[in-house]
Amino acid sequence: MEPTLKVLRILTGEVEEIPIEIYLRGVVPGEMPAAWPMAALEAQAVAARTYALFYKKQGPRHPEVGADVCDGPHCQSYVRSEWAQNHPRIIAAVENTRGTVGTYQKQVKPMYYSAACGGQTISKWGPWLRPTTCRCQEIVGYTAGHQQGLCQWGAHVMAKDGATYQEILDHYYDMVWVEDYANTKLVKLPWYWIVVRFIEWFLGLITKRG
Repeated sequence: MEPTLKVLRILTGEVEEIPIEIYLRGVVPGEMPAAWPMAALEAQAVAARTYALFYKKQGPRHPEVGADVCDGPHCQSYVRSEWAQNHPRIIAAVENTRGTVGTYQKQVKPMYYSAACGGQTISKWGPWLRPTTCRCQEIVGYTAGHQQGLCQWGAHVMAKDGATYQEILDHYYDMVWVEDYANTKLVKLPWYWIVVRFIEWFLGLITKRG
């Protein structure tokens, strides 16, 4: 059964419930240009799906409003334009990987990603993230993001050279790829994990106002 996500609209504060595969048709073009090679788009779809599913099951990123994720870069950029969501390449990337998520030790883990790692990824946020060399500097000569997990420009280079999305993902993650949500082990964390998330959000709000 396809999961649904509770998505916070940052501009209005509204929370809407969206089937995860429909959600991905807004996230993939929000995070990566539709004109990029198909294998890069497919890798992005798997990373975004796994990231969202982790927070749905392990504890929402926005517990203050009961939302699993938001539609901004704090979580994953989600675009609502019909052109983007109905772009044939975006639909193909999502459908070609439908249901596929990454697991580590039989559990779904967040598949972090960033724009450009500067030629080397790191693994401070989890052992499922491979510290590896990256060819992103063949295209961009800067670092943009946290360098954890998938490097989007690196994925672009690999895909242009003929790599499949599975090969791209294996380069950046030490994970097992499961093709059906039902075959993943999603362990619910204790209630206090959500409380911790709320405190983090509240302290961040105070800091911004101060």
